[in-house]
Amino acid sequence: MALNLNDWNIQSRARQCAVTGRPFNEGDPVHSALYWKDGAYLRIDMSEEAWNQRNDNIAPISSWKFAYEPPPPPPPEPLKKDDAESLLRRMMEENEPSKLNARYILALMLERKRILKMLDRKKNGADTILIYEHTPTGETWLIQDPHLKLAELEPVQNEVAALLHTTGPVHEPTPAPVQEDPTFDSAQSAASEQSSTESEAPDSSSEESSAEAPAESSEPTASAEPGETESAPESENQQNP
Repeated sequence: MALNLNDWNIQSRARQCAVTGRPFNEGDPVHSALYWKDGAYLRIDMSEEAWNQRNDNIAPISSWKFAYEPPPPPPPEPLKKDDAESLLRRMMEENEPSKLNARYILALMLERKRILKMLDRKKNGADTILIYEHTPTGETWLIQDPHLKLAELEPVQNEVAALLHTTGPVHEPTPAPVQEDPTFDSAQSAASEQSSTESEAPDSSSEESSAEAPAESSEPTASAEPGETESAPESENQQNP
């Protein structure tokens, strides 16, 4: 049986047992099994009782056990979210063969961040299928291992970094520096020099007023000393007996 990732990549955990229909309660042991049925992948979540009573003749592709946790409420719609998880989700929906290596690297990044947990690894001829669980939601993700060589890792990592950069949040552009107008600078400099020269030059009106004031005060006052006025008649009397 050939695994074809074009048929199915992600499926969420169920809220009730697929066999009995009873809803799961928090902490209940749940068995998940991955089957190939009618040309498509099918994930079945069963209670402990249903798992023990299943038909052992129909072997699943893979199976795992976990303690049930109710799914978290849906988060508010973000304004823009383009991180490794959302990028990988989009790539898995588009399912372009050219992005096989990038999907694998993104899955490794999310595994290191404990967002994805590897449940199983299945060999299918030359292909290897990695079965992951999305830790926050319990979804099952299927990622094909491209068997990258060491020399091929760096170009793929650069490709992923470029994709994360180009699809990341839009940053406000840095404002360009204001270009100074040389004509305006020259005119402003000339005006500044002219203002400085005028402030240093003496006021002509002040010089004229200061020159006229000494001229008025320098004219001699026509007044005789009292001694000179009394001595003149006295000499005339001496000459005329």
